[in-house]
Amino acid sequence: MKTIKNLLNLLILSALCSCSSSTTIKINSAPEGAKIFVKNMSSKSSEEIGVTPLIIKTEDLEKKKLKDGPLFVELKKEGYEDGKVLLAETEAINIDLSLKLDPKDQLAEAKKYDKISAQLFEVQRLIRNKNYKEALEITGAIKKDFPELSVPNELEGSIFYLQNDFEKSLTAFNTAYTKNSENSFVLKMKRLILEKKNIGKK
Repeated sequence: MKTIKNLLNLLILSALCSCSSSTTIKINSAPEGAKIFVKNMSSKSSEEIGVTPLIIKTEDLEKKKLKDGPLFVELKKEGYEDGKVLLAETEAINIDLSLKLDPKDQLAEAKKYDKISAQLFEVQRLIRNKNYKEALEITGAIKKDFPELSVPNELEGSIFYLQNDFEKSLTAFNTAYTKNSENSFVLKMKRLILEKKNIGKK
């Protein structure tokens, strides 16, 4: 079973020929069609710059304020492990980067989602029993493992609402909404809380 390679394919690229003033970075993957995310060491978050195959000029990276210092490049494609690369040098050299993305372990993925389903059902049971503290511990663990999911934030919003902590509830529902703006329940709860807060001011 591939483990470390599937989790992190980290390459240090420091000197890849040519001393041209107008340089390019070619990024490819096998298979093609992977989304490309880039950030430098001072960036708080990555910026999506396109999909593979891609040729980008370093001057274009400079416009995005991504040129200074080493660059961290991450490739993402559904069904494949992420490819991660640290480019130690991007100035005065042409870079030709190609990564082979490994298929995800489908059985392992299924087990992870089975675990999430069980955790979410447990949170709902705890909420019904008013065991909010333990429920929040589980939603916190889910958020750590799957930060892209909106459901844990939605459940936390419901918990805080039941505790009459409308500030925390609204924050949780706002976070859930940013991750899934099509969730009508979240939108309904946001409006309900705002109405309660407005009534409380009168």
